[in-house]
Amino acid sequence: MRIQKLLALFLALTLLFALAVPAYATTVTVTVNSDEEIEYPPAVIDPALTGQWGYHDDVYGVETVFRFNADGTGLYYANGMEMPIVSYVATRDPYTQYPEDGFLITVYYGEIVMEFEDESFSMSLPPMEYGYQITGNTLRITFTRDIANNYTDFTREPVTD
Repeated sequence: MRIQKLLALFLALTLLFALAVPAYATTVTVTVNSDEEIEYPPAVIDPALTGQWGYHDDVYGVETVFRFNADGTGLYYANGMEMPIVSYVATRDPYTQYPEDGFLITVYYGEIVMEFEDESFSMSLPPMEYGYQITGNTLRITFTRDIANNYTDFTREPVTD
């Protein structure tokens, strides 16, 4: 029974990040049921990022949302799963990602808790660094520096609950 629960937890985590971080692009270390206290840096906010940005593809059934709040917190949503953003550091230091010029943002995700029958599992992820570029109402998130054209364009949308 415990193996089934861990397998379900692994599959849920895979779904959460399959759209954002291709398996071949990076290795993600996940901490499950840790008692370790995590320290987050103070937020560095780019006011242009503040708001909600969505990518929706009805053909493939993809729904992904980044929400960056003015207080430096936020939310990442992918196909029904939510992960809180407890802090983000948006730099104004330019970097070049192949033909994509932009800036760096480091997102510090908070803990999520998943309930399975009589047990709960908590998960936390290490900080994730992305490239970002804002052009009008489009936010381009570049997921890795090592692979050309590995980005998703998000569109500014009204903030939802």
